[in-house]
Amino acid sequence: MKITEYIHALKIDFSIEMSNSLRLSRSTWAYLLEGKELTLIDTGVKGSWPVIRDYILSIGRTPAEVTTCILSHSHPDHMGGAVTLQKKTACRFMAHAASLPWIIDPQQQFSARPVPSFHNLVEGPVLVDELLEDGQVLVFPGCEPFRVLHTPGHEGGHLAFYFAHSGVLISVDALMPVGDMPTYDNFRKTVDSSHKLAGLLGVETLLSSFDGPTKGTEEIQTLMQERIAWLHRIDEAVRSVSVLPADQRTQAAVTQLGLPPVCCNPVVQLAFSSH
Repeated sequence: MKITEYIHALKIDFSIEMSNSLRLSRSTWAYLLEGKELTLIDTGVKGSWPVIRDYILSIGRTPAEVTTCILSHSHPDHMGGAVTLQKKTACRFMAHAASLPWIIDPQQQFSARPVPSFHNLVEGPVLVDELLEDGQVLVFPGCEPFRVLHTPGHEGGHLAFYFAHSGVLISVDALMPVGDMPTYDNFRKTVDSSHKLAGLLGVETLLSSFDGPTKGTEEIQTLMQERIAWLHRIDEAVRSVSVLPADQRTQAAVTQLGLPPVCCNPVVQLAFSSH
C-alpha cells in the first residue's frame, strides 16, 4: 500500500512450523522507498521475492531499479529473502555493525537463537556493503531524506527510520504489541529504545512490522505507552516466577501473562532470560 509519495508498505505473510502438527501464522512488512531508484527496507522471509516483485511491477517500476536494501536487523523475517533479492537486483546491502555477524553467518544466529523452522525461513548469508550508525541521515535521489535510529533490544543492531518531513516513523520490531509473543534479545534495551521512539516529535504515521499503519499523533503516543506498559508487565511476571525451578519459569510466566502455550519456546525463553 502507498503511505506517502515516497513510501510503500508491503505485507508479507508466512508461517513457522512449531512441530509436526502445529504451524504458527505470522506476518511482517517490508518497505519500498520510491525515488529515481528504488530502496527496499527488509526482504521478508525465504520465498518473499514474488510479493516484492509483483508490488514493484504494480506501481509501474521494475525490480532492476532496486539498487539498495537496508536490513533493519538480522532476524529471519527481515533478512530471510536477501539472497534471492541480491540475485534478482544486484543491490547493495546496508545494516548496523551489531547485526553484521548474524547476517553474514545465519548459522551463528541459529545457534544462539534457535527459532523453530529457522532454515525454512532464511535463504542464506549476504555480504553487507555499508554500515549504518545512529543519527545518520540517508539521502536517495528523488526520495525524502530520513534519519537512521539505532534501537537495540529486539536485536543488538536493530534500526528504525524517521522521515521527519512527512512525520512517518518506521519502527520495524522496536515496539512490541500488547499480548504478542516476546521476541526481544535484551529487555532493558527494548524498554530504552521504546522510550527513544516515544520521545520523537511530530510522528503522524507509525509503520510497525507487527501490524498495519497507525495514523494520528495522539493515537500513536497512546499505542507507544501501552506497549511500554506491556513490557513492564512482562518484567513483573518474569520476576514473580524467578523463585521457581528454572525449567518451570517460562511456562509459569507465559501462563501468568495469558499468552498461548505456543509461546513456551526457545525464543521466548531467551527473551525472559534477558530480564
